[in-house]
Amino acid sequence: MPRARATVEQKRLSQSNRDRRYRAKKKQEFQELDAVLRQLQEQHDNLKLVTLVDDIATAEIEANQLYKALAENQKLRSDAIRMHAICQALNDWVLSQVPSRELTPKASWMHSTLVANPIARVYGYKWFSDKIYHAAQRYFPQEPFGNTVDDAMRHVLHTDVDEDGLSNVGAMELHLQTTFFTNFKTAADLFWSFVITNNFITSSFTSSSWIEDSVDARLVYHCVLNPHTGTYNRRILRMYEEPNRVIITFASIADDERFPWRENELRTYGFAWATFERVSDKITISRFTTLHTAPVTARGPASLEQIGRLYGRSAHGIEHREAYIEQLRSIAERVYLNGFMHLQKSFTAVVEQAMQASCEDDDAALDLDIANLA
Repeated sequence: MPRARATVEQKRLSQSNRDRRYRAKKKQEFQELDAVLRQLQEQHDNLKLVTLVDDIATAEIEANQLYKALAENQKLRSDAIRMHAICQALNDWVLSQVPSRELTPKASWMHSTLVANPIARVYGYKWFSDKIYHAAQRYFPQEPFGNTVDDAMRHVLHTDVDEDGLSNVGAMELHLQTTFFTNFKTAADLFWSFVITNNFITSSFTSSSWIEDSVDARLVYHCVLNPHTGTYNRRILRMYEEPNRVIITFASIADDERFPWRENELRTYGFAWATFERVSDKITISRFTTLHTAPVTARGPASLEQIGRLYGRSAHGIEHREAYIEQLRSIAERVYLNGFMHLQKSFTAVVEQAMQASCEDDDAALDLDIANLA
């Protein structure tokens, strides 16, 4: 019996020890978990504080930006109201003034009159020529034939509307491009001589020409007459020399105090230029551009019937003006292209003759040198 009682007591004690160790273990785990919980709670509280501070800072920044935007908007609105008030005041001031005379339309420089006074006349020669020279410089990079150097020619007839609202011939435009195998200065000098002599007018355009006035070797007043049509072309010729290019300008004058209008006289006016550009020492590309209005009389632009007579057309069918003008376009294109083609061939022959003469002179000089050496 005593032995059995001792065994039971040992079991109870052993169980009590196990329970005590278990409770101690659980207590330790609880304490560890509680410590972790407190740590996490502290971190959570810190993060909430940081987030709250960030939110407050962001809200303050946004509020500040909003305040600045509202202030800028208010300033712009105030400026707009103030400028509107100023504009309204200026408008009221303008309306309160006495109306001034309307400006008259400004005529083109081509309608300017060449005066008779000798001193002022020379200034007029230079003024007209400079206008065309500067126009040629601006236009030169935009030639109608682009970058090609092939020989080419193009004619354009421009139409206009007269005072009665009827279609009429407005102007003639022509572009010509040629290559010469000589120095550009030589080609320009030959062309200058070619223009001011009768060599230039052996065509269907004119039949006689003369130099009316000469300022120097590079500035003259040149007159051309076609007695068959009664058309005069009085023009100022001037040569401009550049390092690699020569430009010759033609300023055709309609109103000249030295030459009063005569009854039934027809005059043409407009402008033209010829450029001789250096490609190499022995190659020159030449471009010629001209724009001339339809002939004018003392009373104003020539009628369509008068223009038709210049090209050999009667007034038959003139009531159909568009068709009549198209007929004139075809005739004018043929006349101009054939005429300038003839001039081109004639001048090319002049250049070739000059080059041949130059070569012969060089050969003669070489023979003379050889003879002297012998």
